Amino acid sequence: ISRIMAAPEAEPSAAPHDLTFQLGSFLDRHLIFPLLEFLQEKEIYPLEEIMQAKLSLLYPTNMVDFAMDVYKRLHDTDEVPEGMVERRTQVMDRLKKLDADTAGIRTVLEDAALVEHLRADKAFTMATLEEQHGVAPNSLGLLYEWARFQFECGNYGGAAECLHHYRLLATSPEAAFPAHWGKLAAEILQQSWGPAAEELQRIKEAIEARAQHTPPLMLLQQRCWLMHWALYVFFNTDNGRGALV
Repeated sequence: ISRIMAAPEAEPSAAPHDLTFQLGSFLDRHLIFPLLEFLQEKEIYPLEEIMQAKLSLLYPTNMVDFAMDVYKRLHDTDEVPEGMVERRTQVMDRLKKLDADTAGIRTVLEDAALVEHLRADKAFTMATLEEQHGVAPNSLGLLYEWARFQFECGNYGGAAECLHHYRLLATSPEAAFPAHWGKLAAEILQQSWGPAAEELQRIKEAIEARAQHTPPLMLLQQRCWLMHWALYVFFNTDNGRGALV
Protein backbone atom coordinates (compact mmCIF):
# COMPACT_ATOMS: atom_id res chain seq x y z
CA ILE A 1 0.00 0.00 0.00
CA SER A 2 3.01 2.27 0.42
CA ARG A 3 3.15 2.52 -3.37
CA ILE A 4 -0.46 3.67 -3.46
CA MET A 5 -0.43 6.27 -0.74
CA ALA A 6 1.91 7.73 1.82
CA ALA A 7 1.65 6.30 5.31
CA PRO A 8 -0.30 8.69 7.53
CA GLU A 9 1.09 9.92 10.82
CA ALA A 10 -0.17 7.63 13.56
CA GLU A 11 -0.42 7.97 17.29
CA PRO A 12 3.07 7.32 18.72
CA SER A 13 1.84 4.31 20.66
CA ALA A 14 0.07 2.77 17.65
CA ALA A 15 2.56 3.33 14.84
CA PRO A 16 5.09 0.66 15.84
CA HIS A 17 2.37 -1.99 15.89
CA ASP A 18 0.52 -1.20 12.67
CA LEU A 19 1.66 -3.43 9.80
CA THR A 20 -0.96 -2.32 7.29
CA PHE A 21 1.48 -0.48 5.08
CA GLN A 22 3.99 -3.32 5.09
CA LEU A 23 1.33 -5.90 4.21
CA GLY A 24 -0.38 -3.77 1.61
CA SER A 25 2.28 -4.17 -1.08
CA PHE A 26 1.50 -7.91 -1.19
CA LEU A 27 -2.28 -7.51 -1.44
CA ASP A 28 -4.84 -6.77 -4.11
CA ARG A 29 -6.19 -3.28 -3.48
CA HIS A 30 -9.64 -4.67 -2.67
CA LEU A 31 -8.15 -6.70 0.17
CA ILE A 32 -6.82 -3.50 1.72
CA PHE A 33 -10.29 -2.04 2.26
CA PRO A 34 -11.09 -4.30 5.26
CA LEU A 35 -7.79 -3.24 6.82
CA LEU A 36 -8.68 0.42 6.41
CA GLU A 37 -12.09 -0.21 7.94
CA PHE A 38 -10.35 -1.78 10.93
CA LEU A 39 -8.00 1.20 11.28
CA GLN A 40 -10.95 3.56 11.06
CA GLU A 41 -12.88 1.63 13.71
CA LYS A 42 -9.89 1.66 16.06
CA GLU A 43 -9.28 5.38 15.41
CA ILE A 44 -5.56 4.79 15.04
CA TYR A 45 -5.27 7.51 12.39
CA PRO A 46 -7.24 10.72 11.79
CA LEU A 47 -10.46 10.03 9.91
CA GLU A 48 -9.46 12.37 7.07
CA GLU A 49 -6.32 10.36 6.37
CA ILE A 50 -8.23 7.08 6.30
CA MET A 51 -10.80 8.57 3.95
CA GLN A 52 -8.05 9.86 1.66
CA ALA A 53 -6.47 6.41 1.67
CA LYS A 54 -9.81 4.85 0.69
CA LEU A 55 -10.22 7.35 -2.11
CA SER A 56 -6.74 6.58 -3.45
CA LEU A 57 -7.61 2.88 -3.54
CA LEU A 58 -11.02 3.44 -5.10
CA TYR A 59 -9.95 5.59 -8.05
CA PRO A 60 -8.74 2.74 -10.33
CA THR A 61 -11.72 0.50 -9.51
CA ASN A 62 -15.25 0.50 -10.90
CA MET A 63 -16.76 1.43 -7.52
CA VAL A 64 -17.35 4.96 -8.73
CA ASP A 65 -20.45 5.66 -6.63
CA PHE A 66 -18.57 4.61 -3.50
CA ALA A 67 -15.65 6.83 -4.52
CA MET A 68 -18.01 9.77 -5.01
CA ASP A 69 -19.52 9.24 -1.57
CA VAL A 70 -16.08 9.14 0.03
CA TYR A 71 -15.02 12.27 -1.85
CA LYS A 72 -18.12 14.18 -0.73
CA ARG A 73 -17.60 13.14 2.87
CA LEU A 74 -13.90 13.91 2.80
CA HIS A 75 -14.35 17.37 1.31
CA ASP A 76 -17.73 18.16 2.93
CA THR A 77 -19.39 18.92 -0.41
CA ASP A 78 -22.21 17.76 -2.63
CA GLU A 79 -20.14 18.19 -5.77
CA VAL A 80 -17.56 15.84 -7.30
CA PRO A 81 -14.84 16.50 -9.88
CA GLU A 82 -15.81 16.24 -13.53
CA GLY A 83 -13.29 13.44 -13.93
CA MET A 84 -15.26 11.27 -11.52
CA VAL A 85 -18.46 11.92 -13.45
CA GLU A 86 -16.74 10.98 -16.70
CA ARG A 87 -15.32 7.86 -15.09
CA ARG A 88 -18.80 6.81 -13.99
CA THR A 89 -20.08 7.24 -17.55
CA GLN A 90 -17.24 5.08 -18.87
CA VAL A 91 -17.96 2.36 -16.31
CA MET A 92 -21.66 2.32 -17.13
CA ASP A 93 -20.96 2.14 -20.87
CA ARG A 94 -18.58 -0.76 -20.33
CA LEU A 95 -21.13 -2.47 -18.10
CA LYS A 96 -23.80 -2.27 -20.78
CA LYS A 97 -21.49 -3.63 -23.46
CA LEU A 98 -20.21 -6.53 -21.37
CA ASP A 99 -23.73 -7.31 -20.21
CA ALA A 100 -24.85 -7.63 -23.84
CA ASP A 101 -21.74 -9.49 -24.98
CA THR A 102 -21.99 -12.13 -22.24
CA ALA A 103 -25.77 -12.50 -22.11
CA GLY A 104 -25.75 -15.75 -24.10
CA ILE A 105 -23.24 -17.67 -22.01
CA ARG A 106 -24.55 -16.28 -18.72
CA THR A 107 -28.08 -17.42 -19.59
CA VAL A 108 -26.77 -20.96 -19.96
CA LEU A 109 -24.67 -20.81 -16.79
CA GLU A 110 -27.57 -19.46 -14.74
CA ASP A 111 -29.53 -22.62 -15.54
CA ALA A 112 -28.23 -24.70 -12.64
CA ALA A 113 -30.08 -27.86 -13.71
CA LEU A 114 -28.61 -27.66 -17.20
CA VAL A 115 -25.09 -27.09 -15.90
CA GLU A 116 -25.43 -30.01 -13.49
CA HIS A 117 -26.69 -32.24 -16.31
CA LEU A 118 -23.85 -31.26 -18.64
CA ARG A 119 -21.25 -31.81 -15.94
CA ALA A 120 -22.70 -35.22 -15.10
CA ASP A 121 -22.42 -36.17 -18.77
CA LYS A 122 -18.90 -34.71 -18.95
CA ALA A 123 -20.23 -32.42 -21.63
CA PHE A 124 -19.72 -29.10 -19.86
CA THR A 125 -17.35 -27.73 -22.49
CA MET A 126 -17.24 -24.70 -24.72
CA ALA A 127 -17.64 -26.98 -27.74
CA THR A 128 -20.94 -28.28 -26.38
CA LEU A 129 -22.16 -24.82 -25.44
CA GLU A 130 -21.33 -23.53 -28.90
CA GLU A 131 -22.84 -26.45 -30.81
CA GLN A 132 -25.95 -27.11 -28.74
CA HIS A 133 -26.73 -23.83 -27.00
CA GLY A 134 -25.67 -21.16 -29.48
CA VAL A 135 -22.92 -19.68 -27.33
CA ALA A 136 -20.46 -17.54 -29.30
CA PRO A 137 -16.88 -18.87 -29.66
CA ASN A 138 -15.35 -15.81 -27.93
CA SER A 139 -17.72 -16.04 -24.95
CA LEU A 140 -15.25 -17.65 -22.55
CA GLY A 141 -12.81 -14.77 -22.75
CA LEU A 142 -15.67 -12.31 -22.39
CA LEU A 143 -16.93 -14.22 -19.34
CA TYR A 144 -13.54 -13.69 -17.69
CA GLU A 145 -13.70 -9.99 -18.53
CA TRP A 146 -17.22 -9.84 -17.06
CA ALA A 147 -16.00 -11.52 -13.86
CA ARG A 148 -13.13 -9.06 -13.51
CA PHE A 149 -15.46 -6.16 -14.18
CA GLN A 150 -17.89 -7.35 -11.52
CA PHE A 151 -15.02 -7.77 -9.06
CA GLU A 152 -13.88 -4.21 -9.70
CA CYS A 153 -17.47 -3.08 -9.10
CA GLY A 154 -17.40 -4.73 -5.68
CA ASN A 155 -19.80 -7.50 -6.72
CA TYR A 156 -17.60 -10.21 -5.26
CA GLY A 157 -20.31 -12.88 -5.16
CA GLY A 158 -21.09 -12.46 -8.84
CA ALA A 159 -17.40 -12.46 -9.71
CA ALA A 160 -16.76 -15.64 -7.73
CA GLU A 161 -19.61 -17.45 -9.46
CA CYS A 162 -18.42 -16.44 -12.93
CA LEU A 163 -14.83 -17.41 -12.17
CA HIS A 164 -16.01 -20.79 -10.91
CA HIS A 165 -17.66 -21.51 -14.25
CA TYR A 166 -14.78 -20.00 -16.19
CA ARG A 167 -12.33 -22.42 -14.58
CA LEU A 168 -14.55 -25.38 -15.35
CA LEU A 169 -14.70 -24.38 -19.00
CA ALA A 170 -11.08 -23.29 -19.43
CA THR A 171 -8.99 -26.01 -21.06
CA SER A 172 -5.60 -24.57 -20.15
CA PRO A 173 -4.12 -24.44 -16.63
CA GLU A 174 -2.43 -21.19 -17.65
CA ALA A 175 -5.80 -19.65 -18.50
CA ALA A 176 -7.28 -20.82 -15.21
CA PHE A 177 -4.37 -19.62 -13.04
CA PRO A 178 -5.35 -15.92 -12.75
CA ALA A 179 -8.95 -17.00 -12.12
CA HIS A 180 -7.76 -18.88 -9.02
CA TRP A 181 -6.45 -15.63 -7.56
CA GLY A 182 -9.62 -13.73 -8.39
CA LYS A 183 -11.77 -16.45 -6.86
CA LEU A 184 -9.68 -16.45 -3.67
CA ALA A 185 -9.92 -12.67 -3.32
CA ALA A 186 -13.67 -12.75 -3.92
CA GLU A 187 -14.20 -15.46 -1.29
CA ILE A 188 -12.07 -13.58 1.25
CA LEU A 189 -14.00 -10.37 0.68
CA GLN A 190 -17.27 -12.25 1.19
CA GLN A 191 -15.80 -13.80 4.35
CA SER A 192 -16.51 -17.24 2.90
CA TRP A 193 -13.68 -18.87 4.78
CA GLY A 194 -14.36 -22.48 3.83
CA PRO A 195 -14.29 -21.86 0.05
CA ALA A 196 -11.37 -19.47 0.56
CA ALA A 197 -9.35 -22.22 2.27
CA GLU A 198 -10.06 -24.51 -0.68
CA GLU A 199 -8.88 -21.82 -3.08
CA LEU A 200 -5.67 -21.39 -1.09
CA GLN A 201 -4.86 -25.04 -1.60
CA ARG A 202 -5.65 -24.86 -5.31
CA ILE A 203 -3.34 -21.88 -5.79
CA LYS A 204 -0.58 -23.50 -3.78
CA GLU A 205 -0.77 -26.61 -5.96
CA ALA A 206 -0.95 -24.53 -9.14
CA ILE A 207 2.12 -22.49 -8.17
CA GLU A 208 4.14 -25.61 -7.46
CA ALA A 209 2.94 -27.31 -10.65
CA ARG A 210 4.22 -24.32 -12.65
CA ALA A 211 7.45 -23.89 -10.66
CA GLN A 212 9.76 -25.45 -13.26
CA HIS A 213 8.54 -23.04 -15.94
CA THR A 214 8.15 -19.87 -13.85
CA PRO A 215 10.99 -17.32 -13.58
CA PRO A 216 12.45 -17.44 -10.04
CA LEU A 217 11.54 -13.85 -9.18
CA MET A 218 7.95 -14.32 -10.34
CA LEU A 219 7.73 -17.57 -8.39
CA LEU A 220 8.94 -15.79 -5.26
CA GLN A 221 6.38 -13.02 -5.78
CA GLN A 222 3.56 -15.53 -6.18
CA ARG A 223 4.53 -17.37 -3.02
CA CYS A 224 4.80 -14.10 -1.09
CA TRP A 225 1.38 -12.98 -2.28
CA LEU A 226 -0.14 -16.32 -1.34
CA MET A 227 1.42 -16.22 2.11
CA HIS A 228 -0.02 -12.78 2.82
CA TRP A 229 -3.46 -13.50 1.35
CA ALA A 230 -3.57 -16.66 3.46
CA LEU A 231 -3.47 -14.60 6.65
CA TYR A 232 -7.10 -13.61 6.10
CA VAL A 233 -8.09 -17.27 5.97
CA PHE A 234 -5.89 -18.66 8.71
CA PHE A 235 -6.99 -16.03 11.23
CA ASN A 236 -10.68 -16.68 10.51
CA THR A 237 -10.91 -20.48 10.45
CA ASP A 238 -10.86 -23.12 13.16
CA ASN A 239 -7.30 -24.13 13.96
CA GLY A 240 -6.20 -21.72 11.28
CA ARG A 241 -3.33 -20.36 13.29
CA GLY A 242 -2.15 -23.89 13.95
CA ALA A 243 -2.20 -24.59 10.22
CA LEU A 244 -0.26 -21.39 9.64
CA VAL A 245 2.75 -22.68 11.51
